Amino acid sequence: MKNTKMNGPLSKQIFFLGLFFQMLFAADTIEQTIQSAEIVINAFTGVEFRPGIDEHQHLTPHLHEITLHGHTLPEDIKDQLKTAGFNFSSEFVSRRTTNNERSEGVGLDQYHDFGIFRFHYTLDGTHSVDVTDTDGNGIPDYMDQMVETFTQVYDMEINEMGYYRPPGDGWLPEGNDNGGSDAYDIYIRNISSNYYGYVQSEYMAQNTGNNENSPGVTEINAFTSYMVMRNNYSGFYSPNNSYGPTTELEAMQVTAAHEFFHTVQYGYDGREKPWLLEATAVWMEEVVYDNINDCYQYMLNWFSSPQTSLDASGSHWYGSYIFFKYIDEHLGGPATIRNIIERGVETNSEYGDYSHQAISDGLEPVGSSFQDALNKMVIANRVMSLNPGADAVMYSYEEAENYPVDGPDTYRTVDFSAGDTVTVTSTNLQKYASQYIKVNTETPVNITLTNLAGPQEDLNLHSISEDYSGNFIIQTAYPMNIHPAGYSSVYVSVVSQNNVGSDWNYELSVTSLASPLSVYPGDTDNNGIVDSQDVLPIGVYFFESGTQRETGFVWSAYNVYPWETTPATYADANGDGVVNEEDIIGIGVNWGKTHEVSGETYVIDPYDETLLNNYRSSFQEIYNSLSGEGEAIEAIRELLRSVLGIHTPEVFSLHQNYPNPFNPTTTIQFDLPTDESVSLTVYDILGRTVIEPVKNINYQAGTYSIVFDGSPLSSGVHFYILQAGRYHKIRKMLVIK
Repeated sequence: MKNTKMNGPLSKQIFFLGLFFQMLFAADTIEQTIQSAEIVINAFTGVEFRPGIDEHQHLTPHLHEITLHGHTLPEDIKDQLKTAGFNFSSEFVSRRTTNNERSEGVGLDQYHDFGIFRFHYTLDGTHSVDVTDTDGNGIPDYMDQMVETFTQVYDMEINEMGYYRPPGDGWLPEGNDNGGSDAYDIYIRNISSNYYGYVQSEYMAQNTGNNENSPGVTEINAFTSYMVMRNNYSGFYSPNNSYGPTTELEAMQVTAAHEFFHTVQYGYDGREKPWLLEATAVWMEEVVYDNINDCYQYMLNWFSSPQTSLDASGSHWYGSYIFFKYIDEHLGGPATIRNIIERGVETNSEYGDYSHQAISDGLEPVGSSFQDALNKMVIANRVMSLNPGADAVMYSYEEAENYPVDGPDTYRTVDFSAGDTVTVTSTNLQKYASQYIKVNTETPVNITLTNLAGPQEDLNLHSISEDYSGNFIIQTAYPMNIHPAGYSSVYVSVVSQNNVGSDWNYELSVTSLASPLSVYPGDTDNNGIVDSQDVLPIGVYFFESGTQRETGFVWSAYNVYPWETTPATYADANGDGVVNEEDIIGIGVNWGKTHEVSGETYVIDPYDETLLNNYRSSFQEIYNSLSGEGEAIEAIRELLRSVLGIHTPEVFSLHQNYPNPFNPTTTIQFDLPTDESVSLTVYDILGRTVIEPVKNINYQAGTYSIVFDGSPLSSGVHFYILQAGRYHKIRKMLVIK
């Protein structure tokens, strides 16, 4: 790639703009680091919380923040951290004593090795585990449970789900405490009463940032770490819990699944944004121990503030697991989450937030993106159903009936009456978030959405309507028309899906829908007469859908509220709510009938090649569906032949395939002078049927080309035979692989 050096005012503007954003990023990081330091100091000095500091249950992200950025802290805060066992003598801040021992290892005089793990514990003093040894194996039962739990977690996360094991610390020079071996160290001790456990990051893996346990992959930000678990989980469970741990073992299990996944994450990209790390770690709890449902505790606050950014810091991180739960259930399963973690390695998170890019990259193989998944999750959160109906299967949650919430909080409720204009304004919607407006109306409404401060594409609008049987209909557009008949509830959701702008203030306007249209079945362009040109709107608006009306072809004016695409309202000749080939029947039934025109006409020029070519596949499908005889059918057929450039051949012919030889695809062309039922069969050299690309399909007279995929064929000579009524022709083709 050629490098071009910029000089002059533009280059200076770009430089200062970049410097400005770096300063903003640095200021934001310092603020986060100070808050993390306060939380950690509270945890390690026995103070439960200070004024202005919320109660926390997870120390890991705050410890990691200090590891990475602790050197930027004010000196007085550093001094407090040193008192709490932190060491600032290396590039990364760690928890080490003046003798270079890990602070967590002090006072633990026992250890037990199993698999990749070394468990450090004691039988005496404050940090003692319960010494009961029911099976007499010399290991306390509590430690037996701990070993079994981590064996299960490792087997699921590494062996079954395919993640790389975390990097080891056996490479550390002599004199550096690594727990005494290359095993992954887990310290079991008494810790502050708020916390389940935590992971402490230490060094760049192999001193280079590359995880030695990921063959073929070169990481640049992988970190070593060790873990701390509680010496008892009293107060973290209750047999009366409706969700969450009901036993000490369950509290241990859900903690192990969560914290061990952090050690795995640090082996990929230890600088990845904490919101992604925490949200996926909560998701992992559900994967490994699905029935405990400790994650439900985060849903109440999270769903009460849907306007808060998906990646907002603090306790909101944990509730954002629902985003990855949606991806798991609908966008590729757990493999997609792993792909997100893997793709995150491709960017250097030391220099910016690439978390959303990693998500988009990870979703790419399933045809999705961060924005797509965000919008779909927003809809699913309002649907909140296991069985939302055939039109909304993409918006279900398997455990919806068990969740402690029935959907997100409603931002506004609009009570609408015909003739009203109601405006809803919001100034508190954050990025990557949503707000829900309930619309109570008995009359059809039009809804528009305006971004008051940024580009319109930063926002998206969905309607989520539920009928009286619990089925949901989803519409995505703005402006949009909503017809409330048959629905028990109607919500619209505004989604801040992009961050091109810097805020997402919006105005949503609800007005009465325009007056109903007078639709005559078959006059699809509303020009007052049913003729052959009425087939053109059917092709142009093929598969558009909208509100159903009374179905049928009786020649009468049906009052229909306009669809989102107004001309498509007329193209739905039979009134079933969708434009398709069945609407051609209305042209035939009412051929030649006339009516007085009211409203706009939507005549399509049959000579507008640019427009009609855009819908060529629709017209071809309509043409192939035509059957029968009569003035209407012949006139429609003739018009479509003109549109499609079909000229009626004089004789039957099967052309030589091209290219020939081929691998893997080739084109087979044939001419039909009359309408026929067509079959195309491929045989091998022994006369055995190999494949039937076409079997008993009705074709109108014309010339056709079929692209044939020969991937299943072996190399060599094959024969293809076309049978069309009384016509029969065979040709030879050659496959070369």
